[in-house]
Amino acid sequence: MIKLYLAYYLDVLNDNQLEVIRHLGFETYEREDINRFRKEVKNKREILDVLNVLKNFEIVPGYSVQKNEIYYDFDENSSEKNEIISNEVGKEFLFFLLTLLEKEKESIAKSREKLGNIIESLSYDYMVQMNIWNKYGFARLYIKQEDKDIGFLDLINNWYKTEPEQETFFKDLLQDNRIKTLSKYFQKKEGYAAI
Repeated sequence: MIKLYLAYYLDVLNDNQLEVIRHLGFETYEREDINRFRKEVKNKREILDVLNVLKNFEIVPGYSVQKNEIYYDFDENSSEKNEIISNEVGKEFLFFLLTLLEKEKESIAKSREKLGNIIESLSYDYMVQMNIWNKYGFARLYIKQEDKDIGFLDLINNWYKTEPEQETFFKDLLQDNRIKTLSKYFQKKEGYAAI
């Protein structure tokens, strides 16, 4: 009998994301002096559920396999893991898993492309330059007009910082549905919204 896990490096998560995965029953562990997280999955439905959560965080996990005392982590040689899965659960299941992980990568790339298109259309419509900054659990949309910084929108908390003469512009911008779409995306990605 084998145990199959979906796993990844712990350091990619911010505090909110970490709280979400703990609440959903993921476990954290250390291996080779690197902190990691994982969730045991027992069937295709559980795999889809875990991938759905991690896709919101823009994470495509690897898979780990344990058979008796032998454990192959997600970042170790996949040929042995694949052989164990194929022998114990079947080649069809292995194909399902590998195909699904590849589709998740493509889905995340498409989502990022869509965000880029939204920012491009906003920049064009408002005649400004916009750039996303997304680190440490924050997501901000920095805005320049004619190479002059005019402020930023906090996409997590829906507020802005600017000079008084730009407040009307930022208030209008916050009402744009495209900004609301960006905000919802980053609230989910950073673990602030229900998944």
